[in-house]
Amino acid sequence: MSDRKVAIALYRALSRCSIRTTEQVVRHGHSQLFTEDESLALQSVASNLPQVLAGVRTAAMPASPTEEGVKSKARNGIVDMLQEQFRTTRLPDKESKSKKKADPLSQGFAVLALVNSRLNVMEKLAVEPSSDTITDGVRVSVQSKLEVSRSQAGNYWYTYKVKITNESATEPVQLIRRHWEITDMTGVKQEVSGPGVIGEFPTIPQGDSYEYMSFASLPHLKGSMMGNYEFLTESGKFILAEVAPFALIPPRADDKTFPSNAQSHAET
Repeated sequence: MSDRKVAIALYRALSRCSIRTTEQVVRHGHSQLFTEDESLALQSVASNLPQVLAGVRTAAMPASPTEEGVKSKARNGIVDMLQEQFRTTRLPDKESKSKKKADPLSQGFAVLALVNSRLNVMEKLAVEPSSDTITDGVRVSVQSKLEVSRSQAGNYWYTYKVKITNESATEPVQLIRRHWEITDMTGVKQEVSGPGVIGEFPTIPQGDSYEYMSFASLPHLKGSMMGNYEFLTESGKFILAEVAPFALIPPRADDKTFPSNAQSHAET
């Protein structure tokens, strides 16, 4: 494939990523979709993207002045998006840069690969720090909160409170096992399973609730959790109660609500 056709394909792919990025910024309520190291790398090549896109101008754009104006605006939007996204991140030190100038097309595809990979993750992550799910009469409600004083770069701690309510009209249920799937903003997953919760195997009578609090850590600032609990009813029936995805994100400025009356233990 010629460089001309490669450039056209790159432009179109970046255009799609531009739209998807805007959608995820709106969905998550913030523009921090990348880690600090990734932002640094993206900033270092953002200034070279106009070279890539300039090569597409005559090959990919129609001759019509009206259509050309629309396409030109879209093209400029891609560059603006990247430069705006990472304008506050410092550029790499001159001493750390390679003397060999990288090919603009290669750099463009490196950006595309990183942005596309991150968008694939962000499109699946939960955006609310809470969830509420009911399965076979067992309701599981969860609320998470970033522990700022305990967190530091590379190790972010979140507290999450779980409330389990037996809404069944028939019999008590006993929690016998838990399973969690924790995903950070880069797509790295960890799974945690074990008997009971915080060393207990609570039996919850019909109409009653059981609450506890635990912790989870992430290598990056944002992520999400989901999972399930296994219950055994008095009559011997097994229930797999789902825990819907909930976000592990810094608190919003107006969010001052977080329950604190539950038992606390480092479960994960």
